Amino acid sequence: MSCRGRNLGGKAIAILFTIVVLCSSVLFFGCEKSSDDAATKSNGNETDNTSSNIMSSNNKGNEIINIGEMFIGRDKEIGYDEEKAVLINLNESKIECASSLVDIKDNVATIKGEGTFILSGKLSDGQIIVEASDTDKLQIVLDNADITCNSSAAIYIRSADKVFVTLANGSDNLLTSKGKFINIDDNNIDGVIFSKCDLTLNGAGTLTVSCENAHGIVSKKDLKITSGEYNITAAVHALSGKNSIRIADGTFNFVCNGDGLHADNEDDVKKGYIYIEGGSFEISSDDDGMSANSALMINGGNVNITKCNEGLEGMYIDINAGNISIVSGDDGINASGGNSNSNSMKGDSSLYISIAGGVTYVNAGGDGIDSNGNIYISGGELYISGPTNSANGAIDYELEGIITGGTVVAAGSAGMAENFSSGSAQGSMLVNISGMVTGEIIIKNSADEVLARFTPDKSYNSVVISTPDIKVGETYTVSMAGEETTVNMESTIYGSGFGNPGGFGNGGDRNGDNMGNGDNRVNKPDDMKMPDGMEVPDREEIFH
Repeated sequence: MSCRGRNLGGKAIAILFTIVVLCSSVLFFGCEKSSDDAATKSNGNETDNTSSNIMSSNNKGNEIINIGEMFIGRDKEIGYDEEKAVLINLNESKIECASSLVDIKDNVATIKGEGTFILSGKLSDGQIIVEASDTDKLQIVLDNADITCNSSAAIYIRSADKVFVTLANGSDNLLTSKGKFINIDDNNIDGVIFSKCDLTLNGAGTLTVSCENAHGIVSKKDLKITSGEYNITAAVHALSGKNSIRIADGTFNFVCNGDGLHADNEDDVKKGYIYIEGGSFEISSDDDGMSANSALMINGGNVNITKCNEGLEGMYIDINAGNISIVSGDDGINASGGNSNSNSMKGDSSLYISIAGGVTYVNAGGDGIDSNGNIYISGGELYISGPTNSANGAIDYELEGIITGGTVVAAGSAGMAENFSSGSAQGSMLVNISGMVTGEIIIKNSADEVLARFTPDKSYNSVVISTPDIKVGETYTVSMAGEETTVNMESTIYGSGFGNPGGFGNGGDRNGDNMGNGDNRVNKPDDMKMPDGMEVPDREEIFH
């Protein structure tokens, strides 16, 4: 939710907005009209220079994430030579190993050099530490290993060039951190697996991670996962990578109080990103499902976020493929950060949500998709069960929302409903009805052919529909829970939003000076004449 959305939650504000909108409708249009009569013509088929410039700058995610450099062959290699490996046997309260590369003191084993190390057995309260040189690459194989540490990380990688943790074929492994973490050096250790260097996990086994007071798996550089099954329960984030989280494949089941996936590097704007190439995700989080402080890109996989505050969050969000389902208490997908935090009303043109492929379902308590910059839809399918309160909308953006392809059906409350911008190349309609309803939404053309259909998960009285089959000059029928509305597409964008019936205004441009010039919000409430005894609210009070 943008700053604007968060400050519109009160019933008094919602009622005041409704009054302003109703009065402005009378002032601008004289009397009540049907959505067909009220439709105004626009240059909807002509993309203006502003839209073209914004579209051409839609490359921040690709600048940060070079797909060809996400993984190397070694990241996906799960084999190892058991005969040349060092065996480390875990035996309840003691550790056994014959190699000089491993120092053992009490219940702590410290690996001092390069090689492959196989861990098997159970350690009831102990720790594995990697303390190698900055040029050493190590492989740690978990082969039915069960390690519990009552005061720190079960596996602590203090130094190395890179460490590969491989789950042995068919193995079932368990790593647990209990109690409060106690400092053992200058590093703030806060994960069951905690690494100061690049960390890759892979394999054909299962890893269960449990942490009572901190994160599941942490890398202070790059965190990569290319295969394996991971079941993580954590008090904070399930996965945390400072520079990046990169996932090629695997099965992931996360229950956490923080973020499911969290990437954050405040020192470098080109780091702190998340890249998903494949895999199957089941995420239940009390905070965000996937949160990056720079780019978040999904190029495949199956993502099912059953509970979260916000589903996907980043400055630059690209969905190019995959199947995604999000249930969120606040925004489903949110592009925020950058310069927009200081004044969200102005927006930040570098921020965006881009959907080019895949199938995405959003059930949001706040905005369905919310960008403090721009939204671009060029392909794929997007279905939104948006908010039922008037302080949020199924689609929300600060600058422009451009649709050039794909299918969108976005249902929610009419109070803050917003259509795509008039610079869009594909037809889009916003249709409102008077009361909240539940049931299927169907759009048909004049030949009675179904172009799209969707049943929202909750009640709604507004819907934005866009498909490649919607053409200027054609007539369509939109059925909302059986209540039908006829739509004549006189321009590319039909219906402007902010509680208005379909057909008012030119669409979603934020640059217009009044509702009839394409602004989805009431831009000049101070110019309106209100009924006797009623004052026009100050714009800054409304939108602050």
